[in-house]
Amino acid sequence: MLKILSNVVSYVLSAPVYATVLAWYMLWVRSRFNVLEWVAAFVFLGVAPIVAVLAGVARGKVDVFVSRRSDRPVYFVPAVASHAVGGWVFTVLGDWLLAVFAFAYAAVTASILLVTFVEKVSVHVAGVAGPTTFMVLAFGAAYSVLYVLVPAVGFARLCLKAHTTKELILGTLIAVIVTVLTWFALMSTIK
Repeated sequence: MLKILSNVVSYVLSAPVYATVLAWYMLWVRSRFNVLEWVAAFVFLGVAPIVAVLAGVARGKVDVFVSRRSDRPVYFVPAVASHAVGGWVFTVLGDWLLAVFAFAYAAVTASILLVTFVEKVSVHVAGVAGPTTFMVLAFGAAYSVLYVLVPAVGFARLCLKAHTTKELILGTLIAVIVTVLTWFALMSTIK
C-alpha cells in the first residue's frame, strides 16, 4: 500500500504537473484569462519538458522517472530549452511573473543538469521546492504551507528507493537557492 501511495505522490507531484498547476493558479488568481497563456503554461511547463522522456520510455531506453543518473543529462537539455522558450513566450505575452517562473525553472533544471554529471539529484523534490519558493517570493509567506509537500515527496521517493537522503537534500537546496537567485536577478531588471 505504501508503494502505491508513493507512486501516486511521485506522479501527482512531479515537476511538470506541479509547475502547470501553479502556473494556472497564478494566472487564475491574477485574473489573467488569455487562453494563449494557459496553453503556453501547459505546453512549456507541462508537456514539452517530458516529451523526450516519454519517447525514451516508448523505445524502452529509460523508465518514466529516468532512474539511472547516467541517462539523465540527455533528457534535461530539452527540459531546459522548453522552460527557457516558455519564459520568452510569457515575456512576449506580457506576463512577467510567469516569465520569471519559467526562467527560474530553466535555471534550476540547468543547475541540476550540471550537478548530475557528479551526483544524482532528486528532480521530484526540486520540482516542488523551487516552485514553492517562487510562490512564497511572489505571493507572500502564507504560501509557505506548500513546503509541507517537500518532505511528503521526499518520503515517497525514499519509500520507492529512488533516492537517498543526500539526493533529496541536494535537490531541495539547489532548487531553493537557484530559484531565489533567479527571482532577485530577474526582478531587479523588471522593476
